[in-house]
Amino acid sequence: MKRIAPLGLLKDLQRSDDPDDRGRTDAVAIHWFLDYLVEECEALDMYNTAASIRQARQHALREASRSCEATH
Repeated sequence: MKRIAPLGLLKDLQRSDDPDDRGRTDAVAIHWFLDYLVEECEALDMYNTAASIRQARQHALREASRSCEATH
């Protein structure tokens, strides 16, 4: 099952005392949910929608990466 690894990561981040992990928890949850949506769209033969979600997720990851680089 694909979601076990992200769920474990999410639980580890939730247990962390590091305040930066709160933002990471949200990011992991959103990424996990978008993966779920892509899988569901593909299961329903909604390939264009799945591709759009995948593209939006990649754009969000690039923007988050740039934001982290600018912050640190």
